[in-house]
Amino acid sequence: MSAKSIYYALFIMLSHLAVGQHAAVIIDDVEDIVATGKTIDFFFDSTATLSLKDIEQRYYNGKFSKRNSAFTPFTLTRGTFWFHLNIRNLLDEPLYMYLPDIFIEDITIYFQDPSGRWQLVKTGFFHPVQTRALPLSAYTLELPQYTLPTTGIVFGAVSTKPATPFVPVAFVGSVAAISKHHRYSEFFSITILGIATLMLIYSFCFWYTTRDRLFMQFFACILSAIWFLLWRTGLSFEWFWPNSPSFNSYPWGLPPFVLLYVWFANALLRVEAHLPGLYRVSYVVYILIGLLVVSVIMPHDTSITMLSLCITATATIYLITSSLLLLRKVASAKLFIIAWMPGLAVAVVNLLLQAGFTVDHTWSGLQAVEFAVAWNLLILSFTFAHHYGTIQREKFALENANIQMITEQKMLLRKMVNEQTEEIMAQNDQLLQHQDEIKAQNERLETQNKAYERLKELILKQNHELESAVNRRTLQLAQSHEELKKHLHQVEQFSFISAHNLRAPVARILGLASIFDRSKDVGKENLSILDRIVASAKDLDIIIHDLGAILDTQKNTSEKTELIDVRQLLDKVLFRFEAEVGKEGIHIAINAEAKQILAVPAYMDSILSNLISNSIKYRTEEKHPYIQITTEELPSGWKIQIEDNGLGFDSKQVSRKLFEPFQRFHTHKDGKGLGMFLVKTQVVAMQGTIELHSEPNKGTRVDITIPKRRLQKTA
Repeated sequence: MSAKSIYYALFIMLSHLAVGQHAAVIIDDVEDIVATGKTIDFFFDSTATLSLKDIEQRYYNGKFSKRNSAFTPFTLTRGTFWFHLNIRNLLDEPLYMYLPDIFIEDITIYFQDPSGRWQLVKTGFFHPVQTRALPLSAYTLELPQYTLPTTGIVFGAVSTKPATPFVPVAFVGSVAAISKHHRYSEFFSITILGIATLMLIYSFCFWYTTRDRLFMQFFACILSAIWFLLWRTGLSFEWFWPNSPSFNSYPWGLPPFVLLYVWFANALLRVEAHLPGLYRVSYVVYILIGLLVVSVIMPHDTSITMLSLCITATATIYLITSSLLLLRKVASAKLFIIAWMPGLAVAVVNLLLQAGFTVDHTWSGLQAVEFAVAWNLLILSFTFAHHYGTIQREKFALENANIQMITEQKMLLRKMVNEQTEEIMAQNDQLLQHQDEIKAQNERLETQNKAYERLKELILKQNHELESAVNRRTLQLAQSHEELKKHLHQVEQFSFISAHNLRAPVARILGLASIFDRSKDVGKENLSILDRIVASAKDLDIIIHDLGAILDTQKNTSEKTELIDVRQLLDKVLFRFEAEVGKEGIHIAINAEAKQILAVPAYMDSILSNLISNSIKYRTEEKHPYIQITTEELPSGWKIQIEDNGLGFDSKQVSRKLFEPFQRFHTHKDGKGLGMFLVKTQVVAMQGTIELHSEPNKGTRVDITIPKRRLQKTA
């Protein structure tokens, strides 16, 4: 005999011993249906990892417990609820296990076949409808039919999750008994749906008759209630998505029902009109409903808790609201409270179950929810009947008031017509008097018109004379303008001739000085005089050169602009000062964020040369000299900044003289006072701006801004 056969023999022997110790469910009548109640033993696997073999060992080791209550809830706990049941079938047909709780996600039943092997069947909320043994909205599992007098051993496993109340209530019976038992529950559900459908037609007829928006809101509320009931009874799963159990992960039916019900309740109770302060509190309710909608897309554990909290909070808020309205003698508040109480009770009990309290689950189960919804709709229908009667009475009273008002208005109108007729007759007499006055005024106006015509002829004559005088004056101004242009041209020619004629003698002096033979003995005094003549000539040449550049800049205000490579331009300018920079150890830092600038190349070369020359010339011996050159592109142009740590001066004190010609602020250094004047002239010629900031012994900073313009290409 194999080890496996020995194992099964021992298991059958132990199972018969165990059957003798535990009560069995005995079915001997085809009409019998037995509630398992306290006849099952259970073991809770909090790890949800134990196998059937592990569970067998724990069962035979006495680890299973008896149920102390038929309604022990398994809430706030994640794991697997294992139960053991002994069944003795005395019928000639198979038995079925019936579980009415449609929200059980996963149920697995294990049983032994005649060969001793364990078999299993599965069903649940997360399994297709076709996994149910019988075509019912509740869960049914077929149990094995053992040879008499054998007692069958059944192990069952139910997955539990936090916040999902689970009470292991099951029934065992034949097909006929279970179908009959389910028929009562199904009849109740169909009756509730029928009542809701009648209320739907009822509200639509009222809306069609009265065109009152409130009835349409009630219609939408009932429609969402029917959808909620279909979802709550599992019929939506059975009818609409039987092969897609993943849709059951989300509570589709509840959010639209609560949202439309709150919208309808605000309109029915007229909360905004009676309690404007409390109506603002209803925004909290809308936030709760928003959380409710968000919970629909959350995992099932989280959504169930949020659903219960949102529903209970909403029910409490509107119970308080309707109570306050009842104190204000609002007629619909009393009926609203009566309609709302069963739903509030069911919500509170479900919340207690989720909190882990032991409550009779059958009271708050499926039929209690259906009853609460049906009760709510019926009572609200009575409220609507009262509301419709009130509307009719108000309409009748309004019609009577309108008739009385129309009669009074007719009498008042007749009186007003008589009074206005008398006034019109009096006004006619006044109009006749006014006509005589108007005739006299017309005669005076005719006389005035003749005088006006004479005055008009005189004005036309004066206008003609004035136009002649203006034309003569315009001709004189044109002649003066031409003379002024000629004078300005002569001044420009004089400036040009002066600059160029002065440069020629200076050039000759410098030329003669350069060919002067210093090797011959002409005397030290003569050589000194000659050196001074040469130096003065050079100074005069520099002044003339700068004046010429200034005049050229002022004359040629439309120089062609080009895209200048900033780095190449700086390298070119700094090359001129390379020897002096190296000799004095001057540190030059360049931060060229703007790579290109649109400007006049000659002007930019002259500007940078003058400013760098000044920074080198007016350096201080007390600090290590440095020059910082920065270029930056702005939205409207380019910014060039040159900063040094040289001698500096008080720029605020001499702000008006900064850019005037022949202005010097350091007399111990050679200079002509034309450099900054030339720089500003060239910056202004490019439509730019220049600012200078300096402090004694701290240095000088020059900021130049060149605006962005279109690129001017030469022909």
